[in-house]
Amino acid sequence: MAGASGALGSVASGHDTDDSHADETEAQSPVEATSPRVLNEGRFEDVYDLRKEKAEHLRQPMPEHEVVNDGAQHDEFYARFTKGLPHDGVTAAVSNEDYIGYLEAVNSDDPDAWEDVNTGGSREFISPLASTTMPMLGADTHETKIAPPPELDSEQQAAELTELYWQSLLRDVPFSEYGSSKLAQAAADDLSRFDEAALPMPRENGRITTNTLFRGTAPGTETGPYLSQFMLQDAPYGAHYITQQIRTAKPNVDFITDRGTWFSNMNGTSLPESPENAPETAPQEFDDVHRYMRNGRDLTACVQRDVIPGQFLLATLVLTERPVDGIPPNPQELYDTNNPYRDPGSAHGFVTYARSGFLDLLTRASRLGLMSAWFQKWQVHRRARPEKLGGLVDMVRKDEIDGLFDPVLFDSPVFDRIEQKQGNALLSQAYAEGAPTHPAYPGGHATSSAAAGTVLKAVLNEDHTFSSPVVPSSDGQELHAFDGPALTVESEVNKLVENINIAGRQFAGVHYRSDTEAAYGLGEEVAIRLLEDVKDQTAEAAGFSFTSFSGSQVTI
Repeated sequence: MAGASGALGSVASGHDTDDSHADETEAQSPVEATSPRVLNEGRFEDVYDLRKEKAEHLRQPMPEHEVVNDGAQHDEFYARFTKGLPHDGVTAAVSNEDYIGYLEAVNSDDPDAWEDVNTGGSREFISPLASTTMPMLGADTHETKIAPPPELDSEQQAAELTELYWQSLLRDVPFSEYGSSKLAQAAADDLSRFDEAALPMPRENGRITTNTLFRGTAPGTETGPYLSQFMLQDAPYGAHYITQQIRTAKPNVDFITDRGTWFSNMNGTSLPESPENAPETAPQEFDDVHRYMRNGRDLTACVQRDVIPGQFLLATLVLTERPVDGIPPNPQELYDTNNPYRDPGSAHGFVTYARSGFLDLLTRASRLGLMSAWFQKWQVHRRARPEKLGGLVDMVRKDEIDGLFDPVLFDSPVFDRIEQKQGNALLSQAYAEGAPTHPAYPGGHATSSAAAGTVLKAVLNEDHTFSSPVVPSSDGQELHAFDGPALTVESEVNKLVENINIAGRQFAGVHYRSDTEAAYGLGEEVAIRLLEDVKDQTAEAAGFSFTSFSGSQVTI
């Protein structure tokens, strides 16, 4: 096992190299030799120098973020996030005065500025001041950069909306039944109209199939079941054992499916609590039976009010704590090859490079991911949520407003199916409250989970395989053995990220695919910078390696 030869190796021994005290050291009694070591001034200087080095690294020109010109496309701010502001009751336009007042609050670091925003309802904006945070570990939130989202009238925006409408119809179909589902086949056929630049979904012989439908493009995510093993296998939690059966939502109950409710939702009107209200405004309804996740609606329930990054903490415990045939996991098989405690020795990495250290890294990376996403959301892009665009789609189809979207959007047969179901072309929501009251791009869940997933891949052996993979039954009551290709840590971590975002958040109707695609690089960068900082703070000669979401190899 590696010794104390890392960044803090010199700190551990201090700076006093005078050997005139050698005889005195030899003469120490056992009591003197075991007394607490007093840190000399060299320790404080080393820590101070390390902090300065990190600070100097940040003293470089900030990137030039491509800031969205909010009025460039439409005076009504149709492409921008306006939920919670007053909307015109005919075309959902927001006044210039109200939008400018909103931007003044966005650009302020005074919490009281938000009290001056003219709101349309009582719902609160979610944590806008998080966009101004100054983290003292890893990259500064304003230092990371992503490309802008698709334009409102682009083919990519049309493709992403089409995907969301099909997902809204397929919420209750088990993933295991896509191969026999005529609806899933219709969705795959329709979405194959778009090329991979507009809709980066895996293809087979150039076409989207029921096997690749709604999957992502990260390495390994096309292999095996749709759902990650980390969302199915029970997890040891100390003396407790956590089953991954969840309280899911009732099937066939969708929300915000009429124009009046849609306008109230855009204005930020809080939902009434009375169960006597119509389904469109009633509180969320839940299944009486706990189930293993097996379809889109289950995933929406999982991420509706989840404890971020809870699913990744469970993933760590599933892999590092769960015995196989009564035998504890072998560190040599589980840990990354750069881990100094991979080979058994006389010391254990509990605090730094084993369970406690890993769980800490996951939560740190997750929060730093959220902070970076919140800067992009509020300060840079302010992208409208899909629920808003769904209302505009309905207005365009009814000739109440002009254009807005690429005409290829309306070539889809999905809209006839939607209108037959609910009488309009609104994008139904899986949540009674609709989307959260913060902008869409990039996804907060997506950036947080991309950062946490990167840490998980970096500290574990990506090639480690699951010995007993499972798949859920169609009713979510049982787990059955999966007999198929090997499932690795890499593939299942990547699936976990995509299950949470491409599935959970998109099936809910609250995010687009590009919200997740943008988060991959952002979350990875946040995690890499965090791992670089942590590596420099420990005495062990440690390192990290992993495969990025784009398939390239990264070594720290």
